[in-house]
Amino acid sequence: MSALQDPVIFSTDAWENIRYGLPDVSDTDVLSAAEATHATEFLDQLP
Repeated sequence: MSALQDPVIFSTDAWENIRYGLPDVSDTDVLSAAEATHATEFLDQLP
């Protein structure tokens, strides 16, 4: 999987944006990715 050069944010929740390109990834793996990138504090503040 490669990173896109221009950021893209879809009109959906943050979890689906993290899951982009891997629709079958588990919630546990999404949470692990968020933790690995130190994004959980930011994500917890979203509505």
